[in-house]
Amino acid sequence: MIPDYVTNLNIEQFRRIVMQKKLVIIYPVISYRNVFLSYFLQSNSNHLFYYRLPYDGILLEDWLEDLRRYLPVTDSPFHQAALNTITGPDAPKVLGQMLGEYLQTLPRAATVLYWDEIDRTPQDNQFRAFMEALVPLIPSYVQVAINARRLDYLPWIDFINSDVCAVLGTNYRRNNLIYTDDRPQKPQLEVYAFGQGLALINGHEIVNWDGALPRQMFYYFLDHPLVTRDEIFKVFWPQLPIKEATNVFHVTKRKIGEQITRLVADGRDYELTYYNAGFYKPSPSIERHYDVAEFESAIEQGYTTDDEQVMLESYERAIHLYQGDYLTTLDLPWVVQRRDQLRSKFVDALIGVGRVHKEHERPHNAISYYIRALREVPLREDIHRDLMSLYMQLGRREDALMQYATLVDLLDQRLQVTPSPETQDLYEQIMLQPVH
Repeated sequence: MIPDYVTNLNIEQFRRIVMQKKLVIIYPVISYRNVFLSYFLQSNSNHLFYYRLPYDGILLEDWLEDLRRYLPVTDSPFHQAALNTITGPDAPKVLGQMLGEYLQTLPRAATVLYWDEIDRTPQDNQFRAFMEALVPLIPSYVQVAINARRLDYLPWIDFINSDVCAVLGTNYRRNNLIYTDDRPQKPQLEVYAFGQGLALINGHEIVNWDGALPRQMFYYFLDHPLVTRDEIFKVFWPQLPIKEATNVFHVTKRKIGEQITRLVADGRDYELTYYNAGFYKPSPSIERHYDVAEFESAIEQGYTTDDEQVMLESYERAIHLYQGDYLTTLDLPWVVQRRDQLRSKFVDALIGVGRVHKEHERPHNAISYYIRALREVPLREDIHRDLMSLYMQLGRREDALMQYATLVDLLDQRLQVTPSPETQDLYEQIMLQPVH
């Protein structure tokens, strides 16, 4: 089971959140979505019906036809009718009513229908009509859990606002985003820059950037919330005359706004930034979540607190947010520099957590974090020493000696040096230990 401080929930808190909710949405773009499936299994192991939509683009009536194979057979029309023959403009509403009436025929025991990869069916007006017909008919002892890689907020927001739906996985959010208890008044921008980079507007991915430069500048603006025009020009067009750089800048900035405007599609024009007092700043017309900002906030909290438990939880949160090196698809100088900075903070978090576990006599936990740290900074000799000591503490003499051999090879191959006297002394102490 994943630690509570990653989901920010334990099983009892989970039960309280989902209690008496007809719908439960598992927030997209979190890496631990399947943990909530485990929570459902712990709560309803005898009455959970798991169904995964089989392919992309599957129509509503087709996946409902397929779904029947996984549910108990009854005499209800939902099982007896040929669902894919129900057509016409009212078909989604009829299908929703049929499924809701079927659920009412199930035994009165806590039951969960877990729909995985629901985004494989179009989340259009037909799907919305289906859900609007289904949800009021779901009996109190049945829940429908929704898991997906991407979810638009339109089919779900009314259910959230009417308090029949719970959302899991947003506990750490500092700002309001898509699935909140209040109808969002602003476009919701989510940016995940750890890894290849992903940007979502109201749940829709920005895929057409109209060239490489708008995407690059988009991430630059996200990572530099207060930046001057001169700073931007030095990064992107250091060799261009000011007039030419200005023209390219405004064209590129306009393209970014056009991509946001196109996906919001509410008749208004949007910009990612606005100009004020000599600086380009985040536009107040867009609500944003940026994983790197969340990561650095967690790192800062862990670094500045005097409370060891707060430090541990903050660093664990930062470690969880770090889903890979920063913007791995870009190799611009500012990206490479930023990547190195963030990786260094990630390593500090790993080592910080490892040392807490070491101090509290949890050697297996400490070893796990130290090994992860060495994957990022293999030449950290102090971490190699800590691992050697921890292995000896566990009676793993051969592993301790192997760790030393690994360090010797790395230092020789990369720096042409030998381990420090402190490390060599530890090695000699290990060699003097009797072999069991």
